[in-house]
Amino acid sequence: MDVTVIIPLYNAEKYIYETLDSVVNQSFKGSIEVIIINDGSTDNSVEYVKKYILNNSMKNINFRLLDDGKNLGPGTRRNQGINLATGKAIQFLDSDDFLMANTLELAYNELFQYEVNSFVHYDWAFYEDDSKKTVYSSPEPYDKFSVLREKGCELLLRSGSYFTVHSLYKTSFLKNNQIYYGEGYIYEDFEFFVKRSLRAQRVPRISNILYKVRVHGNSITKTNSDTMEHYVSFKKAISASYDLFSDGYRNVETPYHFTRYVIGRSLIYAEKRIPNKRNIRKKFLKEVLEIVYNYNKKMYIPYGLSAYNNLIFNSNLIPNGDVKRLLKIHKMYKKGKINYFNSRSKKHQNKIKNREYKIKTLKNKLDNNYYTQPLIYNTRRAVHKYRRNKKIRYIRNIENQNIKNIILMIGFDYRYTGNSRYLFEFLKDKYSGESLKFVTDDMRVPSEHRITPRSQEFWEILGTCKILIAESWIPKAFKKREGQTWIQLWHGTPFKKLLFDSHESNLISLNPYHKVRMKYDIERWDLLLADTEVANNKFSSAFDISKQKIKKLGYPRNEYLIQNCRNDLLKREIKLKYNIPIDKKIILYAPTWRDYNYKKNINDIDLTYLLNGPKVLNRLGSEYIIINKSHNLEMSKNLSRDHRLIEAKDFMETQELLLISDIVITDYSSIIFDAIHINKPFYLFINDYHKYTVTRGVYKDMINDFSPIVCKNEEDLVRLIQNELLIDLPSKYYNLNLNQSSEKIAIMIENLLK
Repeated sequence: MDVTVIIPLYNAEKYIYETLDSVVNQSFKGSIEVIIINDGSTDNSVEYVKKYILNNSMKNINFRLLDDGKNLGPGTRRNQGINLATGKAIQFLDSDDFLMANTLELAYNELFQYEVNSFVHYDWAFYEDDSKKTVYSSPEPYDKFSVLREKGCELLLRSGSYFTVHSLYKTSFLKNNQIYYGEGYIYEDFEFFVKRSLRAQRVPRISNILYKVRVHGNSITKTNSDTMEHYVSFKKAISASYDLFSDGYRNVETPYHFTRYVIGRSLIYAEKRIPNKRNIRKKFLKEVLEIVYNYNKKMYIPYGLSAYNNLIFNSNLIPNGDVKRLLKIHKMYKKGKINYFNSRSKKHQNKIKNREYKIKTLKNKLDNNYYTQPLIYNTRRAVHKYRRNKKIRYIRNIENQNIKNIILMIGFDYRYTGNSRYLFEFLKDKYSGESLKFVTDDMRVPSEHRITPRSQEFWEILGTCKILIAESWIPKAFKKREGQTWIQLWHGTPFKKLLFDSHESNLISLNPYHKVRMKYDIERWDLLLADTEVANNKFSSAFDISKQKIKKLGYPRNEYLIQNCRNDLLKREIKLKYNIPIDKKIILYAPTWRDYNYKKNINDIDLTYLLNGPKVLNRLGSEYIIINKSHNLEMSKNLSRDHRLIEAKDFMETQELLLISDIVITDYSSIIFDAIHINKPFYLFINDYHKYTVTRGVYKDMINDFSPIVCKNEEDLVRLIQNELLIDLPSKYYNLNLNQSSEKIAIMIENLLK
């Protein structure tokens, strides 16, 4: 067997079919062994599983159902599964959760790419059973890494949740290192999670969400909060886990990270999972602190801690078992006052050491005075709260109004360009200024349709429109109402990897909650437009969005290209409008921005990836010119003062430049998929492939398809152009119905308005 899937079964009759379907529907073509171990279910779960097994016709999947009638806990059942497993790899799956369709395929291929790999770690998300929405809320400090090695594997102990199910393990790794779950108590994951992190040699990471944890009220960890079960189990789990450190660890900070997790969880569980009695909760926290101190009397504390962790660890709180202070720190943290509380604590310590303060100005005297500082701080918070509540009241007043049959369009960065522009130009002949609005300051939009971004009129229409159409990320401040439909046009078929398909190492390092915010936005989309079948697949994977929400209706901007690609009169008018020579062959150069330049100082930005325009033109001859259309997120660099090099201004529409160009040169831009639809020759000038792959990457199937027209230097590029090399691309890159794109979208909108 290739993979063993271990499923402890307990009262999951409502979900078990979906769970098993997620295994049967895997794209993985290898052999799969599914071991389902009943743990004393009192509902019809076992009967449902038996019926499912009888109806299964998949030849590569072998089901085993074990039922001894006892309730021993999920830890014991998973351990039984490990011992019975015959697969080369093990995947744990809870009976109410589910895998994504490509989970085993991606994870298995990654796991067995190198012999030294211990397990593959991939991303996960919550799935809310009531709303049917995915909630991604788990950015981790190791997300920026594509692989963890040796002591780096212990970074996993910095995780926000110690889940063990979103990994595919080598069976030999678990058995050789005797890695098992705790038995006889809740939080059995702790032991397993800690030991796998301490013993792992190499852990590749997959950035995609491949496991969904179902959120519902019947979870084991959310029940029995009126008993002492959670109290006792948590203490057993952390004691057993601390014992594992006696066998050694590789990173000096590892005990601290585990202890930080233990204290954080104990505070949460004290509030939610043990009896609601103050003396019991305080006793619980006191005993947890005692366990922590007994195991960590000489624990190394890292530098540069947050205010919250600094107050807990760089004091005598743990040795003294100071529960009262721990609860106060936690209270300040929840109220958003922890930084203030930390500064007050420091000032109090300084005041004891030195009571003489030298304050020069009245403002500093007030701001820094130990006694007046609380008054100033709380007054400022009150003012901010008043302003925030005022805005909330204004928005709620709008939300009390009825939804109206209004279409609100928001272009990329509020600009009048791209898909939103060409779709609007089609729709404005069908809808009046009262029914169709476009958010922009661009005067080309008729005044009766135009709305100023973030104006009072904008907020009112945002809150009452029936349909919102956007072309990029929608700010979190824009609230979606029930009864609204949000349509995402997006701004191109992806060639470079997007969101969950990429580790986005630079972005995540500087903006850890980037993916959390983006996923929050994605869950608000009702429909996403795609241009082709290949775009459909990439969007589904990158955005973790159902293909049922993706409509392959094509892009209006490409419809414009198809309709005008033979319009020589229009091309001449565009050249004259932009002051571009009529008698020259035009090369449109459209590089994309680089993640490795994200938030860099202007002097530190690396622009060595850019094409040397004069060098290319000198070899091609005088009949060519280059129009440089830099990506709008990248700093434009003037290639030269050479008159043969034209810098495209912001007002120059990309589709118009595509229309008049003879050749397109880019690197990772989606502009190539626009060029494909009008058979425009294009070439890829890429001299930083490895560096770009580390920070973002491109889709391998695409780069393989385009490989004949990829070049690393100007000499090779010139040869490609001179030889007029063209490539035959698979049908997945084409959409034969693009000339009706706007009409199809309009029909869809009309149906939504009914």
